[in-house]
Amino acid sequence: MSARAFCPCPIPAADLLKRALRELGLRLLSEDDSTPSSCPEVGSIWWFVGELESDHLPYLVLEESNRQSTWEPNLARRLSALTGGFCVSGWNERTLSRGGHFVFFAGRTIDAWTDDMDRPERQALALGAPPISYSKEAYNLVVEYFWAVTQPRIASVQNIANGPEHIWRFAGPAPLDQWRLDVSDERPLTRIGVCEVARASLDAAVPRLRKMGFGGRGWRWLHQPAIPDEIFGPGHSLAFFEREGQPDGALMRALSELLGRDVLQIGLPGKGAPFTWGLSTADGKVSQGTEVGTIRLIEQWERLLKKISQPVLSVFWPADQPGEQL
Repeated sequence: MSARAFCPCPIPAADLLKRALRELGLRLLSEDDSTPSSCPEVGSIWWFVGELESDHLPYLVLEESNRQSTWEPNLARRLSALTGGFCVSGWNERTLSRGGHFVFFAGRTIDAWTDDMDRPERQALALGAPPISYSKEAYNLVVEYFWAVTQPRIASVQNIANGPEHIWRFAGPAPLDQWRLDVSDERPLTRIGVCEVARASLDAAVPRLRKMGFGGRGWRWLHQPAIPDEIFGPGHSLAFFEREGQPDGALMRALSELLGRDVLQIGLPGKGAPFTWGLSTADGKVSQGTEVGTIRLIEQWERLLKKISQPVLSVFWPADQPGEQL
């Protein structure tokens, strides 16, 4: 069995992976041990950190080749929750007759599909949109999704390590079942994004938002300082507002008016269900809609990020950064 996953890596990779394994009840047995194991309870992960060349944006790559067990898809969803961004993953049997692909955002399931050509009736998962290509095995399909979230720097994406490579072994009560994904605990999440906004502008806007009645509704906010770009000069800052709950069109419009920027709002119900989006532009225009699936979600984030040439992979909110309450 082969498995692969990609996700942004705003947290030190080893800490991120250890926390994800621990929260899934999996026990880390060894680090950098290449000795094969015949124990069915033992899983393995080969991982390294890569980097988008122009953006200096690190990403974590996980791979596995083990007939006994797999970590998909639960570990990928946990990594998505801890990074607050995308994680794309998939697995295939060696015969390519069985496999699945999964895409998560901030711990919510966007797409989850499995297929068994030997047993067509056994389609255990069919959440979100159909695969972007039925003609490719899930292992390579994951790479296509990864390229999509790393636009517009697609030419600089390389599946090579930017540091040491590692092999970790872990164990739990039983191997994770790649055919099953319990989405019953996924709660609705709303995230609002705005580009090219200074921290001082946010500090001035937040008290006004509170006076307008938006405080105390579960919103938190985070400003991500710009990362200088060696090629294009000064970087581009991002700010996010987020809460567990439903979208708020009034807050989206208020942010756009106060900051003088385009503001995008994404409402994720999780569980592979259709998501909602809203866009309030600096000139006062508002549009909204409902979509389903990974590609449509990527397209919506690109509407906001294309003006600053940032990849959708940069839309993350690490678990170790709680942000500030609105």
